[in-house]
Parts: sequence; structure tokens; C-alpha cells
Amino acid sequence: MHPADRHARVAGLVYLALAVTAPVTLLVLPGRMRVPGDPAATLARIAADPMLLQLQMAAELLVGLLSVATAVALYRLFAPVAREVAQLLVLLGGVIPAVLYFANAVPLGAIVALATQAQDVAGLAEGERVAHSATLFVMHRYGIAVSYTHL
Repeated sequence: MHPADRHARVAGLVYLALAVTAPVTLLVLPGRMRVPGDPAATLARIAADPMLLQLQMAAELLVGLLSVATAVALYRLFAPVAREVAQLLVLLGGVIPAVLYFANAVPLGAIVALATQAQDVAGLAEGERVAHSATLFVMHRYGIAVSYTHL
């Protein structure tokens, strides 16, 4: 098999993995845990099953890693044709989205701490925990919007 064919197949497989993982991460998992317009019910749902939000965090980190892997695979495919453009693809299509996904997982970790009443937030009243979690969800939503804008 020609090396370009192999690089194309690897890039296609990694891109397919990204195409399957990203919608689940961005559409399915958030829809299963959030109650629209009711941050207290959302926090209660997360407190009942924090593993769901932790799964979303892990999935977002996986999407970040897959975006880097896809960019590197495409770089290997396109570098013989236009190296500078391929390098730009790695930066703009892999590294920056990965950083955005990794940073966007931080608010989700804080929401898990608020929902499970971790020791770090034990002094907060119920209303304060709900308000903070609502703010963190808004931050997360804006982080997703920034990553979409970047694409």
C-alpha cells in the first residue's frame, strides 16, 4: 500500500471517531442531565448521578485528543503537498480546539463538586450552590460557543 493511502485511511478513521464522539459529547450527554430553566433540578439530577457529568468531562477531553490526532493525521497526509498550510491546520484545527475543550472541562468539574457537596464547597448554602452551578453551566455553554466560532 502506498504511504499516502495509509495516511488517508488513518486520517479517515480518526476523523470518523471524532465525528461519532463529538455529537454524543455536545448533544446527547448534556440533554440527559440538564433541566431547561431549572438549575436546582439540574443540580439535583447531577447529585443523583454525578457519573453522567464526569462522563461528559471525559468525553470532552477525548474529543480534544481526537481533534489533535485528526489534525496530525491530516498533516501527515497534506504535508508533502503544502507543509506550511498543513502546519497551520495542526495549530488551528488541533491544538487550539484541544486547549478549548480541555479548559471547558474545568467548569464541569466544579459543578460535580457543587452537586456532590464536596468538602471544598461544604460552607455554601443550597441557593448559593445552585447559583454557582448555573453560572458554571453558562460558562461551559460559552466555551462551547467559542470552540464553534473557532472552527
